[in-house]
Amino acid sequence: MTDKARVLCVDDDYPILESLRHFPWETYRCEWAGEACNGQAALKQLDTLCPDVAVVDVVMPVMDGLDFICQAREKFANLQFIIISSYCDFKYARQAMRYGVCEYLTKGEYSDEDLGEALLRIVGADGEALEYRYEVRKVIHILEMRLGEEITLESISEEIGISPNYLGMLFFQQTGTHFKEYLMTMRMQRAKKLLLHSPLKMYEIANQVGIQNPQYFTALFKRVYGVTPGKMRGL
Repeated sequence: MTDKARVLCVDDDYPILESLRHFPWETYRCEWAGEACNGQAALKQLDTLCPDVAVVDVVMPVMDGLDFICQAREKFANLQFIIISSYCDFKYARQAMRYGVCEYLTKGEYSDEDLGEALLRIVGADGEALEYRYEVRKVIHILEMRLGEEITLESISEEIGISPNYLGMLFFQQTGTHFKEYLMTMRMQRAKKLLLHSPLKMYEIANQVGIQNPQYFTALFKRVYGVTPGKMRGL
């Protein structure tokens, strides 16, 4: 995913779609992903367009906005929704909020600034996720470049500028793996390549992947691959 949130606009009102096409999305850390004239058409485009935000009308032919939101939520749990509707009705608004809609704007009353603020609230809540995805990519890059050094979550978090606990939580949320386990896996993968494709001695390989104790290196390697480094090299 890029550092901009991708926005899908779903409305059967052509002038509204036309105005949304020319909305200054980049000002609000977003980009235009595409459009659809009803909920059913929008559902068919979700896999292709991969939007982060959907701006949706309520009343549309074929499939209305609330049905679209309900079904889209099942496919894309992280998709965020903004409703722009002519119907300023508490019943619609309450149902929309029950479906997890973030913002409810009324046609003819909202301004570009209102939509921009709504986007920033989403990108502010979900935009932290965009930003943190970048931070996690930065962590992985640091690991790749400095795998032979002594690396800790604390040292990287200090370098990046966020707390170790927060970085650890974000890293696990986005990779599905705890930092220490991810680092150990990277080290073992690098070690395996060196074992199979270099003449380095075992202790030299251990040093190359940031493990100073050869016995500990051997134990880790066997735990991951089921054989010792020596046997792996001899296979």
